[in-house]
Amino acid sequence: MRRVILAAMMIGGLSALTLGVSLGQEAEKKTEAKSGEGLMEDGAKNDAVRVLKPKLNGIFSLIPDRTLKGVDGKERQLYDFGKEKPLLIITTNANCPMCKKLAPKIVRITKDYADKVDVILVNPNDSDVKEVAAVIKTYGFDQPYFLDEFAEFSTALGTKTTTEVFLLDQARRLRYRGAIDDQYGIGIDLAEAKNHYLKNAIDQLLAAKPIEVEATWAPGCVLDLDKPIVEREDAPTWFGDVEPIIQANCQSCHRPGEGGPFELLTYDDAKSNAAMIRQVVRQRRMPPWFANPHVGGPFKNEARLSDAERQTIIDWVDAGAKSGDAKKKAKALEWQDGWTIEKPDLEIKAGETFTVKAEGAIPYRNVWVKTKEDGDRWVSAYEIRASEPVVVHHVLVFIKYPNRHPRKSEEPKAFDGLTGAFAGMVPGQKAVTFPAGMGKYLPKGAQLRFQIHYTAIGVKTDVDITLGLKFTDGEPEREIRTGALFNVLIAIPPGARNHAVGAFERTQKPMRIIGLLPHMHVRGSAFEYRAEYPEGKEEILLDIPQYDFNWQLAYHFSEHKYIPQGTRLTAKGWYDNSTSNPANPDPKATVRFGEQTWDEMMIGYYDYYYVRDEKDIPGAKKEEPKAKDPEPKGDTKE
Repeated sequence: MRRVILAAMMIGGLSALTLGVSLGQEAEKKTEAKSGEGLMEDGAKNDAVRVLKPKLNGIFSLIPDRTLKGVDGKERQLYDFGKEKPLLIITTNANCPMCKKLAPKIVRITKDYADKVDVILVNPNDSDVKEVAAVIKTYGFDQPYFLDEFAEFSTALGTKTTTEVFLLDQARRLRYRGAIDDQYGIGIDLAEAKNHYLKNAIDQLLAAKPIEVEATWAPGCVLDLDKPIVEREDAPTWFGDVEPIIQANCQSCHRPGEGGPFELLTYDDAKSNAAMIRQVVRQRRMPPWFANPHVGGPFKNEARLSDAERQTIIDWVDAGAKSGDAKKKAKALEWQDGWTIEKPDLEIKAGETFTVKAEGAIPYRNVWVKTKEDGDRWVSAYEIRASEPVVVHHVLVFIKYPNRHPRKSEEPKAFDGLTGAFAGMVPGQKAVTFPAGMGKYLPKGAQLRFQIHYTAIGVKTDVDITLGLKFTDGEPEREIRTGALFNVLIAIPPGARNHAVGAFERTQKPMRIIGLLPHMHVRGSAFEYRAEYPEGKEEILLDIPQYDFNWQLAYHFSEHKYIPQGTRLTAKGWYDNSTSNPANPDPKATVRFGEQTWDEMMIGYYDYYYVRDEKDIPGAKKEEPKAKDPEPKGDTKE
């Protein structure tokens, strides 16, 4: 049944009537944007833990003895372990974010079964002893730790990812392989595990009972150790072919002090992560960009690889990820430490240093800060920086005007700023510079509310968050405002796989939209903005067929989008509350509006400015400059 919800609101001085529409599970998700060149390929089956067939994964096969080299340089035999009790082999890695998240679980498992199971760690693709030693110290690993430098042991074992575990009985037969549990996956971060596969397997083995689940897929950084190398004389190499692509598209995040899980500054960096790079590039997950290239836009910040660039990287990995001629090495890019915008005129710290716990879900943190400027200001650029970016998922900053301020009526009010954020930092985008002659209004004495979403990485981490503001010289020609199409009366039924929620408004003044930023939580699966113009024409402004909560990108128009008065702006989000969504915290719940990740939101933010004269209107007749009277020639007399 279709339900229509009416809510009145004010958006940045724009009087509007917003209708939130709950379309229900029967609403059909559009499919025209789900296929075609340039769209993300489906890789979801490897994102989450799933049960595998035991016979196809070597269960009950004998694991032969091997020589292993410890991080201390000493060699040991595999059969030195597990003589009196079962042996647990845990694959790990120094850089993989999934390995870091699982570190506390590895420590607990070793402690809980210290007298019953031998445990060793095997690292198949890290050879930097100092780096590994630092990881051992950070996470408190006290198990024997072996470097499988050429991955010979891991290849023989058939290891598929950096998080896979292998449980052997005393006869050295493989009894369980796969994931520790299902709490984490690629883009999946549940508050707690639903299934404890490894613990159950150990307990059942020790009790001499049949193991109920003998094999699972272990999400992590893929290894592709058994993938054959495709020898080609014309195969791409790192120097000259791949390095320039990585520099231009990856290094802004994959470098020290930024949010990338590992560095990609050198050949060795890329070589050790080649299989994972291939996977995310093939699936079009990296660089992160989710807009359908066939409709909407164009967007000036598009981060999509060309088909040729994508194929070059895939072919490079398939051919063995060779270095090539070092004489073709590209000049290293010079990255600026600290602020990427010009030095801020004002830096605002979001409260005291916060300690992010090692694991588990962390409720959003809200911090109020009062500004101390001596007058009204307009912001030309802003940047939000975290001292430890890897533990900060996103930050939204909302504004509250002083009670007696003359523009108090323009303050975004609904739900403490739901009708418009003042600033924001989302994965992959932390800085915004507005076009010349434009700025966002910051009233004297305003209060800012920082809404911060942290994420645990396996170790306690102290983090500071700072907002840097660059001001215009006086009032700008055009003022940037932020509006939002939203619906708070969300009610997603249990098990609904394709539930749609929408919102719309009728514009009261002509405007130009600079950019769009959709926002949903972990059940969000697709999003769309549309404009229905007064003359009857309809246009898709942005189509995201595969929404990913882990990458809440903003989409900035190459040419600011003209929206005439009377246009019906709409936003629609689709949600998957079924068991098919591995990131779903509870498929049995009726999901309603809320700020926490386990709740849901449907917000279509947009930055805009009002049209002030004809030069902002496409196709408007431009007034020709009047010709000047000719200058008199020769001498003149009064």
